[in-house]
Amino acid sequence: MSWRHWASALLVASLAGSCVTPTSTPLPTVTPSPTSSAVPLSPSALEQGLPSVASVVERVTPAVVAVSTEEVQSQFFFQVIVPGAGTGVIIRSDGYIVTNNHVIEGAQQVTVTMADGRSFTATVVGRDPEGDLAVIKIDAQDLPTISFGSSDGLRVGDWVIALGNALGLEGGSTVTLGIVSARGRTILTDPVRRIYLFDAIQTDAAINPGNSGGPLVNLQGELVGISTAIESNAQGIGFAIPSEVVKATVANLISSGRVTRAYLGVETEEMTPRIARQMGVEFQPGIVVLRAVSSTPAGRAGLQQGDILIKLGGERIKSDAEFRRALWRYQPRDTVEMEFLRDGNARTTAVTLGERPPTAALLGQVSLA
Repeated sequence: MSWRHWASALLVASLAGSCVTPTSTPLPTVTPSPTSSAVPLSPSALEQGLPSVASVVERVTPAVVAVSTEEVQSQFFFQVIVPGAGTGVIIRSDGYIVTNNHVIEGAQQVTVTMADGRSFTATVVGRDPEGDLAVIKIDAQDLPTISFGSSDGLRVGDWVIALGNALGLEGGSTVTLGIVSARGRTILTDPVRRIYLFDAIQTDAAINPGNSGGPLVNLQGELVGISTAIESNAQGIGFAIPSEVVKATVANLISSGRVTRAYLGVETEEMTPRIARQMGVEFQPGIVVLRAVSSTPAGRAGLQQGDILIKLGGERIKSDAEFRRALWRYQPRDTVEMEFLRDGNARTTAVTLGERPPTAALLGQVSLA
């Protein structure tokens, strides 16, 4: 198989990977959970006092809203309205609400229902598909809000509470309690567009379809994350976007309606021993350039198909996720040194990064980094 044919085949295959499931509609039917032999709490555990979250829930719930969407889809000769459900949280008293991008993406109408029963039509202020965050706004004043906490201060084992419009059930938010199971997770949420979430918080607080965009709060009632995805092949593995990321993204969305990210213009795949054998090179961790578009910063810097990127700005690159995380630490127009292998020889070049186009504008190149 020629190198070009091999690269094309690898590109197609690389888009078929597994990913976590965003916690939004379509809403599933409710199925019974397997029974288990629960171990009762010992008297000593009860005497020590487990956390009661009732007062925290009472304080936070007024700022949690249900987000309902309607998307018009064409099916054969008909147009049908597809409903969706998610969650949002009020971050400013003048009507600004943060939710997940995948909750409102493609919707022609977005409706917000507050905890007190009032409903408002919302407008979209800005979306960040790569970060899976969006800001919407309703025409209202003096609304209850949530306070931001520091996700950087979270420790594995800390208690957290998830609130949200789980399964679109009527009667208000569903509340679940769990702990921070892990920090700094990298998860693939969209294999086609190669969208990763970096530094995600993993929790075993139950997150269900409809929870997307809802708050993950600490025992002080502060927002430490936005619930966004679950691992559908497991139990008790959910993910949230850290509040530090949320704050920075929301500020950009409110001020300019979008988030700017650095852009190189390459299609990549992680190097593996199998790929190294097919290429006839010695294996070492890195990412293989499948495409380098000539009109992009990568093309202008001289990168070619088959090059193996191993460092970006002095940072060692061993995976596609590490590459994108390193790339997005820079801003458009930054000049960065890259180290790569070509025909087994190490080379270095400087590249001036561009600004990543909106996902929709990338068309057939949506997976370019």
